[in-house]
Amino acid sequence: MKPTLVVVLVSFAAVGFYVACGSRAPTADDAGSGSRSPAENYNLNIEGAEVDVALGVPKSVVLKDGKTVRVVLKQKDVVVFQSDEFFFQHRREYTPGRKDLGGGIYQTMLATPQGSLIMVQEYSDLDPAMQVDPTLRAVTEDEVKLGYEYQEKPATMTLAGGKIMKGKQAVITQGETRRTYTVVACPDRSCRVLVVTKINDDMIEEEGHILDFFWSTLQVK
Repeated sequence: MKPTLVVVLVSFAAVGFYVACGSRAPTADDAGSGSRSPAENYNLNIEGAEVDVALGVPKSVVLKDGKTVRVVLKQKDVVVFQSDEFFFQHRREYTPGRKDLGGGIYQTMLATPQGSLIMVQEYSDLDPAMQVDPTLRAVTEDEVKLGYEYQEKPATMTLAGGKIMKGKQAVITQGETRRTYTVVACPDRSCRVLVVTKINDDMIEEEGHILDFFWSTLQVK
């Protein structure tokens, strides 16, 4: 009798999987790469039968009733990151990291090796709108000191749920290097988050979709 094939789709956030900022999350495609067998870093419990499995690699499991099934653990193509104050969707290639900065401030960051950045800060006490200018100065300070040309203008982002975030956008230029920083927050303290994004002009075609997808799915509570 052939074993039944069971495919389990998993969101890493739901099982406590964590990837530091700037690293790429493993995918099912990685399971077959290289000569080494993938590490069985996940544990499944199926009707009381526990088995260690590797991502994307089928494995037979004998259930308590003697029935054999084959399971495959796969990550969903699009997963949701959620906190008490906001949530957004992102594709599986990059996974956000979250850190307690102390003083009632929590930071969630998604970064790519090419330098694109999404950062969300949650504030328990401070007014996020009051942090727009200090944050924009902080993220551009080094480049300004190095002589980069600095241009600034107001920025407004309308989120999927209808919430409006306002702040500023700065464009930093030196020679052929040009990057854009956006810092926005809810102007009426109707949300407790501040959002920072950064992208280099020469990466817009390759990675602009990461920021676009973030903005199109971001909702604040």
